Amino acid sequence: MGVLTFIAASLQSCLCRSHIHSNSNVSSSKLGDTTTDLTLDNLPKQPPLAPPIITLATLPIEILQQIFSNIPPLQVQKYTQLCHKIHNILTTRPFALDNLRATTTLYQSKQFRKQNIIQESKRLSHHDRAWFIWPETYQQAYADILLQRYSKIEWGFERIAGIIPRSIGSLTPLTSLFLHDNHLHGPIPKQMGLLINLRQLYLNDNSLSGEIPEEIGDLVMLERLGLFRNCLEGRIPARIGELTNLQYLDCSSNQLSHCYSGRNLQVLDLSFNQISGAVPEGFGRLSGTLICLCLHRNCLQGKIPMDLFLLQANRAFVCI
Repeated sequence: MGVLTFIAASLQSCLCRSHIHSNSNVSSSKLGDTTTDLTLDNLPKQPPLAPPIITLATLPIEILQQIFSNIPPLQVQKYTQLCHKIHNILTTRPFALDNLRATTTLYQSKQFRKQNIIQESKRLSHHDRAWFIWPETYQQAYADILLQRYSKIEWGFERIAGIIPRSIGSLTPLTSLFLHDNHLHGPIPKQMGLLINLRQLYLNDNSLSGEIPEEIGDLVMLERLGLFRNCLEGRIPARIGELTNLQYLDCSSNQLSHCYSGRNLQVLDLSFNQISGAVPEGFGRLSGTLICLCLHRNCLQGKIPMDLFLLQANRAFVCI
């Protein structure tokens, strides 16, 4: 049943019930007056009672929720402009939960609802794609009832457009998050730092902007971080340098302005940025682990520190 047909049927049902109730009141009132002559000739001539005008705005909230909860979420957003009352209903978190439960095929599966175990991966669906453009109430609701069930999200090369939702922080079971090679824009949300089980994070080849959030330094399990080919600026937070499990860091092809060394890195690529000043010292302490260091295509100047030669002596690839 189409949306307009469903709404019209609901209105007609309410109208009929109201009209019958009004007529019954009139009839009972006349029959109760025993002093009145009820012959047809003596009945007063009265115009027929007009049925009450019922609109969407006058319907009870419960009926409105029932009408709209079965409409696909992407279409529901169009009806928020009908009136203020409907807007207030359709933009609440409880309605978003009801709407998603009623329209999401995966959630309607009894087997899915009974399973409380974390599943390994999540294939991209049209609802997943919409997650990046939905209002925030829907983004949070979808993360809570569906995406929290997975340990891996691998959605690279999917042409996903939109922003990374702040509700990403609710997906704490994640160990791998791959959103590379899409059309994402906007900042990296600080809620990313809530993914304490994350080991691999690839956001490269998008149009992400702003600074790298300090909260990335809370990802104590992180081993690999790929942020290259975006529009990130500023410096790499010092707290990321304290991540002892981090082995791979690629922030090349951004607009970063400061260098970084880290602790146990094997690969560090900061090429094609806007790093200026002297080549920083301290890379020598990575001589036991570092196998690749790329600092070329920046604005570095001055002498090359001796510890870089130590890296080369240990057969590390160094490009400045």
